[in-house]
Amino acid sequence: MRFDLALFGLRLFKSRSQATLAIQDGAALLNDELVKPGHRVRPGDRITLIGRAGRRTCEVLGLPQKQVAVDACQLEHGLSPLAAERLHAFVDYVRALPVAERRRLRAGMSRAVARGKAFGNLVRTRTHGWRG
Repeated sequence: MRFDLALFGLRLFKSRSQATLAIQDGAALLNDELVKPGHRVRPGDRITLIGRAGRRTCEVLGLPQKQVAVDACQLEHGLSPLAAERLHAFVDYVRALPVAERRRLRAGMSRAVARGKAFGNLVRTRTHGWRG
């Protein structure tokens, strides 16, 4: 996958053009090197983002086949480390379930979200995002 597409697909930037500009300006590095936006990213590579908040490095464990949903990224980036760990454990648990069980769980979660009962007392509104 291209470096600019990977940055955008992982929702590290809001658009592909923003990712391209960051790469060209040296604010996004691949394996601590300046590369072109079209450079191929592979599992095991390190992505470094440099900004006002400092320097952040992450290792590429795998690349998505499709783009990651915006809501999922916003949710995960706003979690505490403990909550993120629990979320990843839950995702691993769900992935290990048989297909029929996953379908039943997905249908139940869809009904719960539609009724506003999912995620404890958090409710998603169109205008205000997540509210507790």
